[in-house]
Amino acid sequence: MPTESGGFSAIILPKEEQEKTKPNLKPQNCARLDALGADDEAAMKFGIEYATRQCEEPLRAGAPGLHFYTLNNAPATVQVLKNLGLA
Repeated sequence: MPTESGGFSAIILPKEEQEKTKPNLKPQNCARLDALGADDEAAMKFGIEYATRQCEEPLRAGAPGLHFYTLNNAPATVQVLKNLGLA
């Protein structure tokens, strides 16, 4: 999301926070998560793909970096970084 200084900021949260942040997701993403139900592996894969897409725009726009809140779930963050070619 653009900041007042013209830069970008993004907060990337793990699946455990999805219920708290769900109102901020597009309806199609909420529907996808609901359809995955209790399939934690599929939900993790979806979250990693979604987080990767979230990170691409700020990086393309010249953001100097990204700040991840991993909440002790570093493997998902590492995979996002690998997807972005940063790890």
